[in-house]
Amino acid sequence: MSNLMNTLVQARFNPRVSSYWLPETGRETAARIPTKSFWALRAHNSHYASEEDPAPRQLFVLSNEPSPYPFAEASMTIGPKYSLQSQVEFNPGAQLTVWPPIPTLDHALHRPVYIHTVPSLRINMLFLFAIHEFTLVLEKESMARFIDTANEAHRLALVHENEGHRIYRRPMPDDERAGQTECRLPRRRTRTDPTYFFGELHNPRSYAFNFEPTKTISFPEVPSTIYEEILLYKQICIDYRWQGVEATIIWVQEVREARPPHPAHIKTAPTAPSEGVPRLSPALHSSAKAVAEMQSAFFKTQATETLYLPFAFPKLRFEYPRIPIGRTKVVAFDLFGVVLDRQGAIRHALGSWAPFAPHIRDLTALYVETEAHLAYGHTSSAKSLPVVVVSALGELARLVGIPEDKRPTLISRSTTAILSPPLYPDATRTLSLLTRRGYTLVCIPPYSGTTLEHLHGSLPTEFAAVHVCPAACPPHYASSPLVFQALLQQCGTIVPGVHCDEILVVSAGIGRILAPAIARNHPTVLVKRPGNVEANVDFFVGGKEADPTPSLTVDSLEDLWYELQRRVSGLRDIPAHSRLRDLPSRPRLHDLKSW
Repeated sequence: MSNLMNTLVQARFNPRVSSYWLPETGRETAARIPTKSFWALRAHNSHYASEEDPAPRQLFVLSNEPSPYPFAEASMTIGPKYSLQSQVEFNPGAQLTVWPPIPTLDHALHRPVYIHTVPSLRINMLFLFAIHEFTLVLEKESMARFIDTANEAHRLALVHENEGHRIYRRPMPDDERAGQTECRLPRRRTRTDPTYFFGELHNPRSYAFNFEPTKTISFPEVPSTIYEEILLYKQICIDYRWQGVEATIIWVQEVREARPPHPAHIKTAPTAPSEGVPRLSPALHSSAKAVAEMQSAFFKTQATETLYLPFAFPKLRFEYPRIPIGRTKVVAFDLFGVVLDRQGAIRHALGSWAPFAPHIRDLTALYVETEAHLAYGHTSSAKSLPVVVVSALGELARLVGIPEDKRPTLISRSTTAILSPPLYPDATRTLSLLTRRGYTLVCIPPYSGTTLEHLHGSLPTEFAAVHVCPAACPPHYASSPLVFQALLQQCGTIVPGVHCDEILVVSAGIGRILAPAIARNHPTVLVKRPGNVEANVDFFVGGKEADPTPSLTVDSLEDLWYELQRRVSGLRDIPAHSRLRDLPSRPRLHDLKSW
């Protein structure tokens, strides 16, 4: 039986066959699009088409909803209808007549059925799947009326699109209207299409459909999803339509295999990279350049040796440089965990809270976590650490259930204690010895200069010889590269001609200070005091080769002084990354008076 052009058929979109022109990965992705059967008129919207055409090239969707185009010519009603349950025929005065009547059920007998004159779906002529069985045919007069209306609707659609109207809301039943989404209509391709770019594969802009027997036909009152299916397919075409997509996908697979279990969070560098900056592994760097050199509208910059690839892919595994301690001229240090025992101050301040929170295993850890969250959220509002401390104590009191009448006194006393951290026993004498030995000391203040003023009462008189960096480091999260840029500029004014590898950065936090410092080519020292929470956290970005490793790890400032003197005296038998606690016994500070 021939395929007449006025036949109503049941069709199903075939995205796998439609995407034959895409790479295999694109075809596999398209094949996963869920599809449903729908009713359609297979025809031409032209008077010159033969009524006996065995292969009409367009499908016009039947639905219980009007066309998404907002003018009357976009939809026409079709009938009559016939209930398979009550065997009653109903003809609501439809614009188009089909015979035999459209089968339906009793509850939908009086609902209109629309045929969409626009948009139409173009069938790919390479895949002309035959219709082996059909029973519903549009009458000749109705077919002529449909063609006239479809031509006018096509003209109006072009005018509407040229006016810039491309997004419409599809009508939905009231019970589904709350979850409705905007639907972008299929777009006509023009020579000025801005999404076209060099290297695009040939897109036939037509679709393959399977035609199913009428015995399994569904009812046209069921909402059709064909437009959503086409939109998903078009997006896949955009994603996979260029010649370099296979190479890019292979590279992405390599990247996924190389990703660490915990991605590194590194800020974008404000300046061009320098030697020693963490970079991608050589294999990934090479393949990333090859992908970047592929010409497309989405990546027009040519990849060169100066392309800053690591920070273009911020979640990949990096290779931090290993910076040995050389000739040290400046010692830049963090206060908390190095000079001031802030953790001890917090533990002491919260000691009076324990009776009110016996169910809390570690109040200190809960407070530090609460303070860190608040500090991160207040980066644009709070100007000093006291503001964050008061807010964190108030939140902690709420979390542990401190009675409201007890809170003001507890918070006031705890704030005073936390903002007055004691000195570590070795801090005063070590700072004095470093100054007398000729090292320039620079303090990187926590949070802000205002915070340093609050802490001034806890600092020794020897701190008068210490310079203060103009940029502060956050006490809870990673420092910005701008901190170390400001540090280098200040050190250059104090010690003319000083270089990054001559500025030793000392801290108890690897992720907070030492990792950004290593990325700027500074030698670093981790002060890993026993019991210090931050210093004893295992910080990694994935794999031993990629982790930022301090140049030296010591138990205290006293150990740092001892190690620096050994290096000055020419005793260089200690590897750069050795732990001092593994060495034989060594003299303490009272034995170093003659140095």
